[in-house]
Amino acid sequence: MGRALNFENAKNETTIKGLARTEITSEIQKAMVERFGSESVAVLGNETIVTVGTTKDRSGFTVDVCVSIKPVVKSWNTISRKDGKVIEAFDKDEFVDNFNREQKEKEEAKAKKEKAKAEKIKKDEAIRKAKKEKEDALKAELTQIEAETEVETEVETEVETEVETEVETETEVETETEVETETEIETD
Repeated sequence: MGRALNFENAKNETTIKGLARTEITSEIQKAMVERFGSESVAVLGNETIVTVGTTKDRSGFTVDVCVSIKPVVKSWNTISRKDGKVIEAFDKDEFVDNFNREQKEKEEAKAKKEKAKAEKIKKDEAIRKAKKEKEDALKAELTQIEAETEVETEVETEVETEVETEVETETEVETETEVETETEIETD
């Protein structure tokens, strides 16, 4: 561990917390001045305000992008407040473990959601493909029926034409026969 602070002469927890905040605020200020320059850093009590860059606002004017850093000293004692609320002693290792566990759970949930989304997309694509194939099959069947109907219509037209031709031929033959019969009758 680096250079640790010595709190042996502090009277109580509040004094220790005040000293720790002051020291950390000073360290944050030094680091921010080194990184962004002294004109970009302001310390207000235990809060450090740092101008980290500029951007354009909605009106198109150049504005500062500022970050506020305010250290919070975690209690190392379990505290029972007057309102009945109990504040557990801060355990850094437990805090880190809980944070890592929560992050892992979020990543797993995200991966599960992405997997479900990918499966849904795959399923939807399969459904669309099946619908397309069904539509294509129906179109092919309709085309075949239309072709068969057209052929039947052509055949019916040919048959009607043949029948009409036969009827006309019979009518001509009958007419010729009648004419011949009339002619024979007249000649007799």
